[in-house]
Order: sequence, then structure tokens, then C-alpha cells
Amino acid sequence: MKISKTSQAAFNIEEGQLNALFSEWIIPTGTYVSGASKGEPRVPSRMKPNSLCLITNRGANEPEAERRILGMCMVRDDFIGSSCRNGQIDAHPVYRFTLKKEEQPLFWPYFCEKTDRPHWGNASLKYFSTEIAEKILFDLRACWTAPGHSPESGTFYQYFCMVNRLPARNEEESR
Repeated sequence: MKISKTSQAAFNIEEGQLNALFSEWIIPTGTYVSGASKGEPRVPSRMKPNSLCLITNRGANEPEAERRILGMCMVRDDFIGSSCRNGQIDAHPVYRFTLKKEEQPLFWPYFCEKTDRPHWGNASLKYFSTEIAEKILFDLRACWTAPGHSPESGTFYQYFCMVNRLPARNEEESR
């Protein structure tokens, strides 16, 4: 499988959909908002078995800068985004993780310079680089080793690095 540098995706999930998402682990891709496919399920064509899904949300009355990462998952090992026509991505049965409220980092510092104004737009998903995904997962490793988390969660970072053919860093390293 060819590894794309932008096959990771962040999803804007509405507050009312979060409980169902975190219990069923099916991520909606949303619909096209314009063009010939308007209203049809969005095809996550860049996503492949190495793809990370970041689950994000901001409160209804909060500014965009307050968008947080609430959880994440890898897609299933057999997932090919260009074949996903139903608008639903099934999460990997092992590599999925919900962050506790106090563990949820702000989303935009990973993507914007301090002078940029954060802007999500109308699309329900945004693609981003493998390099940014690795940084987010590396930063969140402490959450996965905390008491009360499943043993599988500690291997999430290592799995991501393996399927994306990246060297896994240890805690003393930085990029």
C-alpha cells in the first residue's frame, strides 16, 4: 500500500452524535455541501488502512479556537476510503480511544500559527498530514498510560507509527 502524506482526517462531530459515535465507533463522513454530489455522503477518498480519525467538537457558544480533540481511532485494517460510499467509517476494533474531559487538548494549536484565525468551514472532515498526526499522538501518550485506561491504548502510538512507516519516538525525543 502506498502511504500518502495527507491520509489522516479530523471530523467535526456534533454534540448530539458523540454518545452514539463513542459507543458504536462508526464515524460519519458528512455530505457534500455543493456541486453535483450535493447532499450525497462524502467519500473519504484519501483514507486508507493507515488513517487516523480525530474526533473533534466545540461547544455551541464557543469560538472556533476552543475546538477540542475528544477522541481518536484508526480505521479498520481493510478500509479503503475511495470505496466508502455509505458515509460511514468503521473504527478499528482495538485502536480507538476516548479522552477524558481533562485530557482533551485544543485542536487548532497543532494546525495554525498563532497569528492565523482558526476556521473549520462547512465540511465535516478535514485532511491533515501524517507528521501532525504523529505529533498529536506522541503528545497524548501520557493519557494512554494513565491508570484506568485499557492496555491496548498504550500501543496506539506504536501501531500508528508502524502502519505509517514512521520511527516511533521515545519520551526524551522531540521533533
